[in-house]
Amino acid sequence: MTEDAKIVILVFQMLGLLGDAGEAFEAEMNPKQMGIHPKNRNGKKMQHASMHKKGMKFYTVGFRLQLCGSDKAIAFENNPTTNDCEQHTINLTSSSNYFASYARGAIRAGSVGCSHLNQWLAAVQDGAQTDYETLCEHGKTNICTRHVVEGNDELERAVFKGLKWLLIKWQIAVEYPELPQLIQRALNVEHHVGEGYCCICY
Repeated sequence: MTEDAKIVILVFQMLGLLGDAGEAFEAEMNPKQMGIHPKNRNGKKMQHASMHKKGMKFYTVGFRLQLCGSDKAIAFENNPTTNDCEQHTINLTSSSNYFASYARGAIRAGSVGCSHLNQWLAAVQDGAQTDYETLCEHGKTNICTRHVVEGNDELERAVFKGLKWLLIKWQIAVEYPELPQLIQRALNVEHHVGEGYCCICY
């Protein structure tokens, strides 16, 4: 068994144990309540171009909620002491009109999986700027929310109500600070070996 395979098995066993112990739970969250964890992608800043490119793929091939469930949409609660997830998210999203606008006090958690997808859903909800004319009204440069969700009830639900997340309590990240990166590594392994458009969730 390869090291990557061992990590995937270990991480998902660990997530199961956290759930059994009440340290992780499932919750549907509005895209604008879900920020980005500071250790997402090892702290690498998300680029709006890649976020919109992946979102456009979802729009083109058709969005299905079942392909982006809580086995991929994984996040940590915002630490109320450091406010780490909120601060990181607002610092990023306020730098460009291509991201949604996040209000202080609204962010409940930070994603380590499905981060690009959630940011795109938030951008659609807000009608953020985009380079994809297909998503806009004629002559405009901002996403037309009504146009994007029209005819796709599951995408509409995701935009306005959000994905179903596995939320890990913030105290776990304090006790095990390397866990967000370990989870991300396991998700990346699945991302690279996966088939179909579910691979673009991250």
